[in-house]
Amino acid sequence: LQYYRGIPPEFVELEMPDCPSPCPLKNFVRLIEKIVPSEEEALCAKKSPDSKSMPSAADIITGKFVHL
Repeated sequence: LQYYRGIPPEFVELEMPDCPSPCPLKNFVRLIEKIVPSEEEALCAKKSPDSKSMPSAADIITGKFVHL
């Protein structure tokens, strides 16, 4: 999994647990499907002024996001 860091243009390879590099798409989807919000959840979160911002995929993969 390649994470684009922005300016300066730089990519960092992130390793996911239980997934070799490069991680096959089926494995990647299986690993993130329970932690990535559905489209409905994401839309509801955008509409709510009290909601916390949605985590990025990089935050989820690197463990910077803790799902409570």
